[in-house]
Amino acid sequence: MLDIKYGTAGLEIMPSVKRMASIEKMETFKGLIKRAKTVDELKEFLEGRAGL
Repeated sequence: MLDIKYGTAGLEIMPSVKRMASIEKMETFKGLIKRAKTVDELKEFLEGRAGL
């Protein structure tokens, strides 16, 4: 899904995605993939800087 919407940049964040330990965080991230316009929004979430 990341590669389809964001191309190579989406795949570059996979190591951070794989480190997610919480099912709840993964569910939130899944929803964010659908509505985020840029991969930077996903990175902010993964780094804990997103204002969700």
